[in-house]
Amino acid sequence: MTPTKRAIAQVLHDDVGLTFREIAQRTPFKEIQPNTINANYNVVKAHGGDFYYNGKMGNTGRKPKIGDGQLAEAVERVDSGELLDAAEVQRKMFPGVAPRTHKLWDDVEIALLRGFEVRQAGWLRMKLSPGELSHYKCDSLLMV
Repeated sequence: MTPTKRAIAQVLHDDVGLTFREIAQRTPFKEIQPNTINANYNVVKAHGGDFYYNGKMGNTGRKPKIGDGQLAEAVERVDSGELLDAAEVQRKMFPGVAPRTHKLWDDVEIALLRGFEVRQAGWLRMKLSPGELSHYKCDSLLMV
């Protein structure tokens, strides 16, 4: 059962007072046996109301295209100044990985922003000396 169906079944059983047999006759549950609804209800109750609990240990689903070690290396290369931004990391280190891969962008962009200082108004300013700032464009220093 999906987490949504688990939640609906719990509300119908606890708040409305329907039996599992009556719930199984309702529209979203017509293909589900009352025993299955009961078992899912008990799993949700046993795990503190977590409708998403599936009993599987560890990470499930698709394996990441970029491992944690590779990502740590990318962050180090950005921190050292060898690579400028996440787009350059993607082109040089991970040419076979799509640029829209969230893990790559999120972690490398966070590493890039370590050199920025947050102001109250939400502007970001690089912590560089005036001599170091001379080769940056003004537009690249301010971000919202």
